[in-house]
Amino acid sequence: MKKESQPAAKTSDEPQPQEASPQDQPPAKRPLWQRLVLILLTLVLLLAAALGGAGYYFYQKLEHEPLSESIGVFELKKGATALSASRALVNGRVPELMLHLYLREHPEYNAVQAGEYLVDGKKTLPELLQDMVEGKILERSHPTFTVVEGSTWPEIEQKIYRQSLADDMTRSALETPRRLHEQALGPELVKFMGGSSANLEGLLLPATYPVFDKKPFKAVLSHALRDMALFLREHWELKHSEVELSPYEILKVASIVERETLLDEERPLVAAVIYNRLKQGMRLQVDPTVMYGVSPTFRGRLTKDMLQKDTPYNSYTRDGLPPTPIGMPSKASILAALQPADSTVIFFVAKDISPQDGHVFTSTLKEHNQAVAEYRKRVREYNKQASGSKSDKTEADKAGKSKSDSQVKPKAPKSGNAKAAGSQKSKDAATKNTKNSRNSKAKKAE
Repeated sequence: MKKESQPAAKTSDEPQPQEASPQDQPPAKRPLWQRLVLILLTLVLLLAAALGGAGYYFYQKLEHEPLSESIGVFELKKGATALSASRALVNGRVPELMLHLYLREHPEYNAVQAGEYLVDGKKTLPELLQDMVEGKILERSHPTFTVVEGSTWPEIEQKIYRQSLADDMTRSALETPRRLHEQALGPELVKFMGGSSANLEGLLLPATYPVFDKKPFKAVLSHALRDMALFLREHWELKHSEVELSPYEILKVASIVERETLLDEERPLVAAVIYNRLKQGMRLQVDPTVMYGVSPTFRGRLTKDMLQKDTPYNSYTRDGLPPTPIGMPSKASILAALQPADSTVIFFVAKDISPQDGHVFTSTLKEHNQAVAEYRKRVREYNKQASGSKSDKTEADKAGKSKSDSQVKPKAPKSGNAKAAGSQKSKDAATKNTKNSRNSKAKKAE
């Protein structure tokens, strides 16, 4: 029998069906609860990131941003806490949760003290809380106290008592001025000044000083004394190499400069006159020192007897500088005493009636005498005009009585109305310069 033919075996070239691997199978869906947990975790992480960012932002805001929207006086009442103070100061600009967290991290701010505090718009919350911890309360001030340029120590003392500023501590300080000077300056500045002084004349820097409720007025005096010494030390390097005086002697020169001219541009020239006269062995012959010798509060017109009476301050009868300054010199006068003008001038006389017109500075007696003659001529002209004006006024008054409906105005002098103080100073200057001329002539004859 014929064998039945068998089907041919499939060659290896034909594609064979393959079983699917587990990797190629689609992933099985996670159970619902797992998906919910993942979503929740994601939300928590996003929220934490947002809270962290917000926390960092508000932390930096608290640390570095001034409370510029809460300017004014902030009253922290008794029993108030750092949290309540912070809440009121930030006024909703920072979440309260952040305030809690911040104060928990900084327990040093918890011991705040009651009182009024100044919120100036420049301090941050931590800085204000630190002020409250240290009790830096706002101090209410009285009207300020001014040390006037050229004023004398007795005038300042009188002012202190007149304004009822002399509390017990201040009275004690006024009775022991050397001790006050030493305490105000400290050892280093006392050494710089060449020692402490029992006379405070010329040692207070002219300025306007605040007076506080809870501090004795002695603090103002200490402030002014220290400021003067500090100003001198700060500018000491500017001193001209030929000026061989101590800081205290510089104040003597500066106080004379202060009283001799109102014009800042003239101060170095007045200082030059003083130094040139000292160098040549001439007496200073300046009226302000004589006036101080009559009385530190004297402001009238010098008489012949006053000019001739010998006192330690009479620079017509005594050589050299006075024993103390004769007033409180301004900064401009101190700088002029440190840096006098490079000049040979040894005389000066007023240009005109008003001190605002300044002086004529000269180096020789001949030039000085000419300047004095010119000044006296102007004084005579002014007096003549003033006398004519007075006559015109008298006639106008008479006419006004006879004619009530007419108005007659007196003629003003052409030179203008000089202030009484200026006229007096100019007349005194004329007397002084006459003396200068006579003394200089006498020396020349000798």
